[in-house]
Amino acid sequence: MKTKKNFKLAFYAAKLVCAQIIAAVCSPFLKRKNIWIFSEKKTEARDNGYHFFKFIRQNHPEINAVYVITKNSSDRSKVENLGRVINYDSFLHCIYYFSAKERVCSQIHGVRPYEEYAGLTKLYFYRRKDQKHINLKHGISKDFRPDAFDFNKVAFDLYIAGAKPEYDAIKEQFHYPDKNIALTGFCRFDALHNLPAPEKTILIMPTFRYWLRTSDSSKSEASEGEMKRFIESNYFNAYRDLLTDGSLLDKVKENGYKILFYLHYTFQPYVKAFEPFANDVVTVCKRGEYDVQKLLTSSSMLITDYSSVFFDYGYMMKPMVFYQFDLEEYRDRHYKEGYFSYERDAFGPLVKTKDEVVAFMLHTIDRNMQMDDEYRARAERFFTPHDNRNCQRVYEAILKLDEE
Repeated sequence: MKTKKNFKLAFYAAKLVCAQIIAAVCSPFLKRKNIWIFSEKKTEARDNGYHFFKFIRQNHPEINAVYVITKNSSDRSKVENLGRVINYDSFLHCIYYFSAKERVCSQIHGVRPYEEYAGLTKLYFYRRKDQKHINLKHGISKDFRPDAFDFNKVAFDLYIAGAKPEYDAIKEQFHYPDKNIALTGFCRFDALHNLPAPEKTILIMPTFRYWLRTSDSSKSEASEGEMKRFIESNYFNAYRDLLTDGSLLDKVKENGYKILFYLHYTFQPYVKAFEPFANDVVTVCKRGEYDVQKLLTSSSMLITDYSSVFFDYGYMMKPMVFYQFDLEEYRDRHYKEGYFSYERDAFGPLVKTKDEVVAFMLHTIDRNMQMDDEYRARAERFFTPHDNRNCQRVYEAILKLDEE
């Protein structure tokens, strides 16, 4: 087994080295091609990377835009209908990674081939002198994570901020020069305007916990040992009790609503643990079958904990509640609090018990899914800018960076 793994790593290393040699030798030719390479998670096209790629293809055909995604991705057809697509981790991907003028990605790895093998980056010896790494971001940065954001460590050529408080905090705390950070709003926010009325669905979407992760979040099912540990956790018990609360299910059904329970991408191997609680009211969602952005735009209410998806919900001014049953443990073992204080800034109430969550949900159903005025005001203060020109501002920020 170890021999096979070492052979694979040697093969990947050889591809990367060869790709860099080709990129260096063919640099004059590739430079004229004006290549912009886009990606997100290697299996997806549904976040800021997809929305910006779509904008570029529709508005700037002079740019040689290429999207990188796995061959068997359920999202692949979406980008194939827009423009050129290449396979993630292919030899062509490696060549384009080293020779593209702009690397544009919503994930911190930045469209890097074989990104799960961090050690391979030691073999990277070639980069175009004018090449830029654009971090479109996956979510609003709210927690204190210097390892992920500090300019002196990650050195993104351009870091996109989704809102003014985020821009101010990142610039001050993580040493970003003016030219390397831009307040543009997120590309996917362009699609959050002029939406149809929400469907009668309630979305429960918690984030993951570092200490409960599986060995490989891309696998379809956790191992027996991992599943046993998960089922014994406070996390599992909290959401099991919520999904099976009789008064909640009765109220939801009586008012014609459905509950959609969607585990974070990293926790999707644990979906099977919740399937026994699915019924005519509760749907347990599997990745690949549901688009997170569509779930957010189409639902009427959000129950989350610390997940940054609540920013999209606040942008749309829809009601939400934060179920923080393990706040102390989360802060101790997961992310430390950053500039964003849930108590002061969150767009919904903070609760620690299942009964409080249920009470809020019943209250909000009775209010016809209207956001309370206090939390609406918080969201309106937070989101500057708030329009459908986010992609345009990102494009202009990249051009300005190139000029400088």
